[in-house]
Amino acid sequence: MNNKILIIYCIVDDILKALEHREDPRRQMEDAEVITTGLVAALWFGGNIEKARSCLESTHAIPDMLGKSRLCRRLHAVCDLIAQMFMELGMLFKNAHLDMEYLVDSVPVPVCDNIRVRRSRLVRNTVAILRPNAVISMAYGFIF
Repeated sequence: MNNKILIIYCIVDDILKALEHREDPRRQMEDAEVITTGLVAALWFGGNIEKARSCLESTHAIPDMLGKSRLCRRLHAVCDLIAQMFMELGMLFKNAHLDMEYLVDSVPVPVCDNIRVRRSRLVRNTVAILRPNAVISMAYGFIF
């Protein structure tokens, strides 16, 4: 797990350098470390930031770990930066695969099973589907 955390940190740090991201030199913890902590929480701790924080601090993977409250505030502060990172990464993968072939899943996603389904306002572009037992259900998707 430590090697994977190191790989995640290096990738995030390289992407931030490619984006020419500058941060305040007075900060105790780099933005790459904050984003890595969030990704580790999402990947291995079910989104629990406190567990990821304590694990990374106890293994000395991130020596200058922030407290729980400050880390949460920093994660919220870099939210736009994370979105920009993933957009750039997506564009990189898109440009790497020039054949432009995409797979579209055409299976409808069930929305509700109710007799008043025609008045349902959950989603637009819905299609009413009749089941064999004559119960109307609503699905969101495409019909080919």
